[in-house]
Amino acid sequence: MQEQIDKILTNFTFGRKEWTEFEGADKKYRRAFTNFEERDKEFVIQVELPGVEKEDINLSVTENGIEIKAEKKRTKKSKFNEGYSYTRSYAGFYQSIAVPSEADLEKIEASYKNGVLTIRIPKKSEAKNKKTIRIK
Repeated sequence: MQEQIDKILTNFTFGRKEWTEFEGADKKYRRAFTNFEERDKEFVIQVELPGVEKEDINLSVTENGIEIKAEKKRTKKSKFNEGYSYTRSYAGFYQSIAVPSEADLEKIEASYKNGVLTIRIPKKSEAKNKKTIRIK
């Protein structure tokens, strides 16, 4: 039944599925909004992670590219009349990004400011990728 509901919601949002499963059926993460830009000497990736602190972000390099996972759970306790009220919130984001072969994954730099993670990946030097062949 859940698959049918997901299919209906996917069709309703014109094929754009906002939630994706990761690490089992009990955890759902929202796909983070991402901007990928190629510049002369580097690739710049910007990922929106609203409501998440820098400490809650896990950025890793995999054989397929870059994997970004962020998770923030909050519980707020408030006094309400003669008792207490608890408000819980959850923000979970996941994004896997394939990077071009000319990206130098050994020299990645990342910064986080105002809910936006910025990843800078320099391009490999052309001299390293270029091989001169002697003609006989």
